[in-house]
Parts: sequence; C-alpha cells; structure tokens
Amino acid sequence: MKDVDFSSLLAEIHALPDDPAFAKAAVFDADHTLWAGDLGDEAFLIALAEKRFRAEAQPRLGEILARGGQPASGDVHTDAARIHALYKEGHISERDMIALELVCYAGWTVDEVRELAKEVLAGGLEAQFHSEAEPLVRALEQHGFSLHVVSGSAHWLVQAAVESLGIPAEHVLGARVHLDGARLSDRLAEPLTFWEGKMAAIESWIGPKRPKVVFGDSAGDLAMLEAAQLPVAVNPRPGLVKALDERRPGSWRRLLPGTTVGGHTVTQHETDRIVV
Repeated sequence: MKDVDFSSLLAEIHALPDDPAFAKAAVFDADHTLWAGDLGDEAFLIALAEKRFRAEAQPRLGEILARGGQPASGDVHTDAARIHALYKEGHISERDMIALELVCYAGWTVDEVRELAKEVLAGGLEAQFHSEAEPLVRALEQHGFSLHVVSGSAHWLVQAAVESLGIPAEHVLGARVHLDGARLSDRLAEPLTFWEGKMAAIESWIGPKRPKVVFGDSAGDLAMLEAAQLPVAVNPRPGLVKALDERRPGSWRRLLPGTTVGGHTVTQHETDRIVV
C-alpha cells in the first residue's frame, strides 16, 4: 500500500503501462468514494421520516425481517425502520440492507425517485462531495479515460446524483428493481451491484477487459478493485485495507480526501459497515 495525494495519483495513472488486458476506463464507487456520505441511506431516512413508502413494499420487507428472525408488523414504515435498526445491530446482512433501501420504493415512479435524489443533494449531499472528486474526474476525462460509476445505492438515485460530474447516465449503474411500466416493483434485478455484481456491471461496459483504474472504499468494492491495473482505495474501511494487503500487496494506493467541497474535514472510517 502507498499513500497518494491528488497530484501523485494522477502522475501514477498517467504512467501506467499499456496493456491490452485493460480498457482505458476509470470506475468509481459512489458513496464514501465520490462524496462523504451515503446517498441511499440519506434518501431512505428522509422518505421514512415523512412516511412516503407505499404498501407495495410491505411483502418484501416482511421477507427481509423473516431472514433476520423477526416478525413483520404489517406497517411498511414500522418494518422498514426495524430492518434498518437490525442492520445496525448486526442482525441483517449487507445484501438485505441494500435490498431494503431499494425495494422500499416499490410503487414509486422513476421520476419520484430522481426527485428524492435532488432533495438529498440540496439538503447537504452536494456539500459532501470530496474536494478531489470533480478535479479527478475532469483530469481522467481529459486524459482519454471513459468514466463509469457503479454503486450499491438505488440506480435512479445515483444517476441523478452524479449528473453534476458530467458522467453519462448510460455509464452509471446502481442497485435496481424491475419496472412495472414507469413504476418500481419489489423484484430485485440481478446482478446486485455489490461484490462480484460490480464486476458484472463493468463487463457490461467494457466486455472481457479489465479497467485500468478503480476507486472504492469498502469490501463491497473489492472484486472490482482487485481486477484493476491500479486499485485506489478512497478513505478505505479496515476490512478493505486488510483484504487489499493480502490480495494486491504493494500494488494498491490509498487516497485520503482532506475536505469536502463544503469545507468539512473528511474523517477516516473505523467500521466495515456499508451504512454508518
């Protein structure tokens, strides 16, 4: 592992040798990688507090609770809140946490989800973007990289959130459900964009080649980081540091953002939980 700052990282990226096994693509995780926050969780908590969820989500929430050994109450907001609390207590898997913050929008239109993303951005997420994020994206773009974002947060939230970075919507993939017309269903669409599912998303863009550079912060990004010519862990969680030291010893870089665009200091992570 080697610590890098913005300038030294760009120099290393520009110096990467040509290798036909790697596509000239840069792939970013979103939450805690491009910004110091969790878009999916912030959106979920707003909708929960304002009781915006709909009855269409209830059956799937009941299934998640059953896997956690808990009965469903039958009230969509009570059950959504209980699943969230159980995750914090370690009784709900990361996959089910991602599912919660996706199927909770069953019955919503795509436009309604995108509007919620704009609320989150206006409510503070815009100020949580890492100061290095946009300059890094622009520098890679100018150097001829194709830019991609793959996230475990809900697909339509992430697409709306990264519009300001100029990343094409077709180069953004988040966790998805199948659509029933213009409305979200409660049926998860595979692959779920977490762990190996992130590699499946990348393959849909660049085929059998691997990306030259990948940015991520958690173990959920490990598969795509491990595949990169240059893996860059952004404010990495302890479990990711350990895994990269084991799987890519000496060949990965750590980027520790200093501040957000709003002027707040970025604190280092001390937990492996994807939602903190």
